[in-house]
Amino acid sequence: MYYMIIIWFLIAFIGYLLAIFLFAYFLIPHFGFRKISVPNDIPESMEDKINELKNSAGSPEEFLDLTYDYLGNKYHSERWNTLLKPQLWFKNLEQIWQIDGFVPCHQSSFIFKIFLVRSDFFKQEDIKIKLTFLNFVIHHYLLLSLNGKQIPIDVGEKQNGLKIGEHANFFAK
Repeated sequence: MYYMIIIWFLIAFIGYLLAIFLFAYFLIPHFGFRKISVPNDIPESMEDKINELKNSAGSPEEFLDLTYDYLGNKYHSERWNTLLKPQLWFKNLEQIWQIDGFVPCHQSSFIFKIFLVRSDFFKQEDIKIKLTFLNFVIHHYLLLSLNGKQIPIDVGEKQNGLKIGEHANFFAK
């Protein structure tokens, strides 16, 4: 009797994870099927900020640090708001750039990718999208290839104390 309940629970849980993954992969921009390259046209204020950080940085590592600090202070991710504010999943770049505070992880990661590529320190091929489960939802972060190393970048989780080289997963804050 109890083993049947456990089996049904496991089937339901696996079904839930599969449904969430497929939904995110096929419908939400920057997650998988709808990956978008760094655009040629970006907001002027974004271009100005990229140039400001680029001029302050003497190396790709310094630019990475400056960008992580800037965007990590501008944006943060929250699991419940990600679920309760799905209208932010599909906002365009200009709309997301105007926001300070909460944005879904895929949006903050996309802007981070734009900063890296538009700085000319990095190429799009240096940056991979990674997905993980975080508190029963899919979480998006970047994997940056730098000096032969693969470095996780989870800018939306900076407010939770994550540093460059770390990413949230499973039951993080």
